[in-house]
Amino acid sequence: MSASTRPYNEMLDAAGAPRPHCREYYQWLRGQPLEQLARKRAEADALFHRVGITFAVYGEDEGTERLIPFDIVPRILPAAEWTRLERGLRQRVRALNAFIADIYHEQKIGTITSDMCAACAAAADMKSWTSTSMRPASANSKEGLRSPRG
Repeated sequence: MSASTRPYNEMLDAAGAPRPHCREYYQWLRGQPLEQLARKRAEADALFHRVGITFAVYGEDEGTERLIPFDIVPRILPAAEWTRLERGLRQRVRALNAFIADIYHEQKIGTITSDMCAACAAAADMKSWTSTSMRPASANSKEGLRSPRG
């Protein structure tokens, strides 16, 4: 696999060396026993199941709950990179919340028919969403997206 086709690695550069902003964490992580990492993974999975951080893919084993994909190894970003991402995320959350609010209230955008939504490939995963289950999302890095239960 050439360097241009390899996925981006937040922790390691193209030569396989840890990036400066996560060098200390990389050294710590390398020293952790695999059994301990597996145990922490299992603990996280159990917690996610217990508090309901799951989703269902309708049409595949109807009703089977799956865990939200989660990696116990954090993505460490330099402050300048996070600041840039945060600005973009906040802008997108505001735009999406305004769009959703308009759809369910004033409808200044116009009528969005189910045919229009069905024509959008990305809408296929949203068939089970309802206006009563949706709450505005937050770009607060500690909060993330809210489930219908809060």
